[in-house]
Amino acid sequence: MNQPFVDQLKAHRAKYLKAVAAIDALLAIEGEVEPALPTTTPVADSPSIDTGRSIENSSTGKQLGRFSGGRRAVLKVIKESGRFLHIQEVVDTLTGPGGQLQGYERGSVIRAVRNALQGLQAHKQVVNIKHDSQAVNTFWGEPSWVIPGSDPKAPLPDKMYSHDHLK
Repeated sequence: MNQPFVDQLKAHRAKYLKAVAAIDALLAIEGEVEPALPTTTPVADSPSIDTGRSIENSSTGKQLGRFSGGRRAVLKVIKESGRFLHIQEVVDTLTGPGGQLQGYERGSVIRAVRNALQGLQAHKQVVNIKHDSQAVNTFWGEPSWVIPGSDPKAPLPDKMYSHDHLK
């Protein structure tokens, strides 16, 4: 048996299983549920692969695996707040105490929430408003929370966003 070759094969297998886990997490965020592929190699023991989109637990390095109902979770946070929210506020709620993604790496959660918001916007379940011309000053809420006919879009007074996240 050629042990170096076998070790290389095992490393490649682990790398691709980790990539599949990241893809499954992204599909789950988009509301698509795919059956997980059986694995025999724990993800935590796998070599590193930069998918750029995986959600990893910052303390253990374990894959989240699924962010089941990502769009629903983001929409629930927005509806429960009762006002327009900055993406950072949504992430704070999801990663904070009792949050669905508590303990996960913040940058990865931001990417997942951004994707969920874009999907919700495409289905006209949320709208965004901008405080100014900077994209970083964008807030998200329900379409019914916008003053009808306002141009640019403006929130109803009781749905106004917090200025705490303005840059």
